[in-house]
Amino acid sequence: HLSLQQGELRPRDGFFVRILQAMQCSELLAREDMSFDDFLDRLPLSAEERQSARRMAEGFDAADTARASARALRTEWTGDILGDTPQSRPRDGYERLLAALAAGLPRERLQLQSPVQSVRWSKGSVQVAGECLGAPFEAHGARAIVTLPLGVLQQTSPTLGAVRFTPELEAKHAALQRLASGPVVKVLLRFASCFWEDVHAGRYREVSFLHLPDAEVPTFWTQAPAHVPLLVAWAGGARARDLASNATPADIVRAATASLQPLFGKGLEVARQLEGYHYHDWQQDPYACGAYSYVTVGGDDARETLARPLDATLHFAGEATDTAGEAGTVEGALRSGIRAAREVLAAAPV
Repeated sequence: HLSLQQGELRPRDGFFVRILQAMQCSELLAREDMSFDDFLDRLPLSAEERQSARRMAEGFDAADTARASARALRTEWTGDILGDTPQSRPRDGYERLLAALAAGLPRERLQLQSPVQSVRWSKGSVQVAGECLGAPFEAHGARAIVTLPLGVLQQTSPTLGAVRFTPELEAKHAALQRLASGPVVKVLLRFASCFWEDVHAGRYREVSFLHLPDAEVPTFWTQAPAHVPLLVAWAGGARARDLASNATPADIVRAATASLQPLFGKGLEVARQLEGYHYHDWQQDPYACGAYSYVTVGGDDARETLARPLDATLHFAGEATDTAGEAGTVEGALRSGIRAAREVLAAAPV
């Protein structure tokens, strides 16, 4: 990890040590939760450290720091998720992971491109209805696993992507009000070459992450250890929301390349190196309604409540239901699915 500080990229070693120490030592949250903003304002930190912590919460957790739970963020940050464990991803992309997960399923039992529009349920009975390639379909079963993204579960109006439950999920209302789906801008930038590996005497050759705190798009990561001419541009939280509102994908790509440009000076024009890009607007996607979840003030048990089965009939999975410290990640989503599948098997008659 390198961060742009005073015009120079420097290692972020020990970057959060003082912030984490202040968070751990504080007794402010012993009696009640508060917003992350309020918590930071009461800690013995410099203005620069507070700003860095807010940017971290926005970029890493996609959180609105005026709403985010200080308790939840302290638990997350002082756990293992920000530790020294190497970040990993499937070498050949997530398509290979999905193929491996689906390999054991009978082909005729896997129905894709089939948005569900309604779920009618009672103890021991579930009926779902929707459209498959434009044609209506229904499916029935004794139990169902609901893996809808948090933002979709929170939809209350009959808009595209919303799912109507009958009866309503009243037992989940409080949990859904204490969780939020954060905004993210993520753009994959494909260049003619890995030019960042060659400039400045190879200074960035082994770099994984580049952090540009004041840039419109503040975070980039390479595909290291693979040497591939692809950078991922990333912004989260309020900065992502502001960047994506009323902007075209081309506008966002221009903002990303402009954010990178100061690293390379006048000798190399980043935008001219660009050969293609991919951008998906998760906020406007009606089947996502946001990127991933964070806990708001007072939501200590919101994830546990959302994950809890209803009448041994509706079971819930997805990253927002992870209770083992991996919410907001692929790992958390996968683990929640395994947990929900085991619940279904345990509830099934022998």
